[in-house]
Amino acid sequence: MCNANYESGDLCWIDFSLGWNGYRTDYCRASVVGGPSRKQSDLWNKVNEILLAGFGAAMAGNTAAAIARVEIDTAMALGLDMDTWLARRYGHGSGIRTTEPPSVSLTDETRLVPGMVIHLEPGVISDDGIYVREEMILVTDSEPEWLSKSPWKLGSL
Repeated sequence: MCNANYESGDLCWIDFSLGWNGYRTDYCRASVVGGPSRKQSDLWNKVNEILLAGFGAAMAGNTAAAIARVEIDTAMALGLDMDTWLARRYGHGSGIRTTEPPSVSLTDETRLVPGMVIHLEPGVISDDGIYVREEMILVTDSEPEWLSKSPWKLGSL
């Protein structure tokens, strides 16, 4: 969420919904007024590493819970606590509603199947804002495929 009184160093995170032919999805990105500090860039890059680990686990036959476990374990190895993300859901399905099952959480044992579209959105909440990267992934018979194509780097406003 963006503060109405912007100051240099303020993190601006936006999560918006998209629709096409009756299907809905959501997507998020972040920027920093005046450009990110080293601390902000480091945290953003760690969230990116968590997402990439989740992407590697987004294989047909794996469960949503297995992806969540990989993301949480990666965060812990990087010194991050994903428990700050109170929803305890680090991604979700996509379809007619903005968010649909499965939930990328430790409690969802849904098996991924080819053709399924899921969102990975690991994140942490810091004293200066929300650091979350959300990407749309297509589950295939082999490697997962990125559906979202916009730049992921922490931008500058």
